[in-house]
Amino acid sequence: MNNTPQPNMSVCRSPLTYGMLILTMLWMALGCQGAGAKEHEVKMTVVETEVVIEGDGTTYKAWTFNGQFPGPVVRVREGDTVKFTLENPKTSTYPHSMDFHAAEIDFLENYRAINPGETISFTYKARKPGIFFYHCGAPPMIQHVARGMIGAIIVDPKNVRALPKADREYVLVQSELFKNPNDVQAMFARKFDNVVFNGGIFKYHPFVTGGHALEAKPGERVRIYFVNAGPNEFSSFHPIGEIWDAVYESGNPANKQVGVQTYVVGPGSAATFDLVVESAGAYPIVTSEYDSRFSICVPWPDGHGSGPHACREPADARRTWRFSRRTWSKWRRQIAYSADTCRPARVQARPGVTFRRVPSLQAAPVHCEIPRA
Repeated sequence: MNNTPQPNMSVCRSPLTYGMLILTMLWMALGCQGAGAKEHEVKMTVVETEVVIEGDGTTYKAWTFNGQFPGPVVRVREGDTVKFTLENPKTSTYPHSMDFHAAEIDFLENYRAINPGETISFTYKARKPGIFFYHCGAPPMIQHVARGMIGAIIVDPKNVRALPKADREYVLVQSELFKNPNDVQAMFARKFDNVVFNGGIFKYHPFVTGGHALEAKPGERVRIYFVNAGPNEFSSFHPIGEIWDAVYESGNPANKQVGVQTYVVGPGSAATFDLVVESAGAYPIVTSEYDSRFSICVPWPDGHGSGPHACREPADARRTWRFSRRTWSKWRRQIAYSADTCRPARVQARPGVTFRRVPSLQAAPVHCEIPRA
């Protein structure tokens, strides 16, 4: 029997020990919260202009924020203050406005339309983390959205550990494209010509001149900040050959779902998608709303910088077209391979497309640094 006295741990801590423990816990808690709240000045200018929407140089008479379709990505942190200013220059023809879905402020005072030559400013605090839609709300709002006055704002969570660290980040803004931008009745009747990611047709098809594939390496966590700008169609977002590792409704870490095969994002809404691909290959990401169109973006993981999955043969694209024509022609469905960081776009597979040989899409890994405001 061991009669050696055992120390009573409950009474053996000195005041200094307790002080060190409290300081350590406080330091750990502060470390999880990231930097303090900041103030961001975000200024945008209405630009009514023509933008290129296809690799052959086809243009579209768009209404834009800062001349971009969609508008610039704004990124702040939960708790930050956004001081926003919208200028509608005298050179504009129409009234315009701004509606931030990330803001909680009075609609009538802050989201009113301003005429050419006017400016409006408002301030709000980004209280909730996530990915949010912003858009022009001037009437008819459906036309302002369809013509390109759309964009995304990311509000990172205050707790930097709320989301697992992503190796790559991409922003996809889905919308419907109406080739006649003045036909508002066609917009209300949902007679769109294309479903696009970030306002482009054919720009990122891996077999078309100027096209790129969205790149990643096996095992990397790819985070997609997804906004459905509409104005009408739902997006049924699905990764072919994969399963979403995690989906966050509106991008809020509290709204986490795991192991999701397909997730529906309605017009005017958004979500954050995490994807971890184990092996190299092509993994089309589709918005499979079958009564409208069929949009795809393709992450192209490859662990060696080049290799068997580098989209070398245009025959692959021709096979894709034959399959889509045979299976979905009665719905006028169009296959879309969309890629590139921050600017993935809608593309179509159709007869008469000229494909090119791509020696490698993996020569230079692409990482998207999403601009902050």
